[in-house]
Parts: sequence; structure tokens; C-alpha cells
Amino acid sequence: MQRNKIFYWFMPPAVIAAAIIFSSCWFLDPSSEIYRVKIDSFFVPNSIVSGNPVTIKLWGKIGDDTCHSFSHFQSVQDSSGLELAVWGFYNPAYRKGCPGADVQLGGKEYSVTPYKRGIFTVTIRQPDGSYWKKYVEVN
Repeated sequence: MQRNKIFYWFMPPAVIAAAIIFSSCWFLDPSSEIYRVKIDSFFVPNSIVSGNPVTIKLWGKIGDDTCHSFSHFQSVQDSSGLELAVWGFYNPAYRKGCPGADVQLGGKEYSVTPYKRGIFTVTIRQPDGSYWKKYVEVN
């Protein structure tokens, strides 16, 4: 009789734990990934008036299906310029429901206001470690 009471006492928590484990997909899919996006081209104005922001427009491929999306910009600014990297996000938890698509940045904008007049350098970091530079004259 004592054995049955112990069995009935442990059984509900064990069933609940098993249901939670087997209903989640964390053990089937690998973890999500954040990665640097390769920039194909970007645009900055040739010159701006001091105090106005520089708007950078970026183009590049984020991924091959709808599991890929834009994540965030990573930037470092000082008085002479800006270094910018674009990050994408891949979420494999939705792998079965991700139709193929050409996911692009499509001219996504990033704005920054230079600290002082002169030449302001915009540097875009690529995934392979290379970089592109363009210059903006701040009047």
C-alpha cells in the first residue's frame, strides 16, 4: 500500500516533465545564429552641413530563406569617422516553415551625426575582414 502512494505522488510531476521536454523542439534544432552580413554596396552623400546627420543606405543579401532576418547594426564612432557592421539573424527553430526567399537589406538606413567639420570617413566591415571606405565632407 505504501508503494502505491509513493508511485502516485511521483507520477504527476514525471508526466508533466516528460510532456514539457517532448513538446519543445530545443533538442531537435541547433541554436540560433547571429552572423555578419556581406554588404554589396552602400551610399553616403558627398557633403553635408555641420549638425545634420549622415544617412548611410546599405544593400546586401541577408539570406536564402525567411529564417534569415536583419538583426542589428554594430557601430563605433569617433570625431573622424564611423565604423559600421551589419548583423543578420538565423533562427533554425522555424526551419520547417521557412520558404525560400532572397532576403535583402534593400537600402536599410543608418544615420549618424559627425562631431566636427572636415572629412568624415564611413567604414563598412565585411564578414571576411575586408572593408569599404567612403568619405563625406562636413561643411
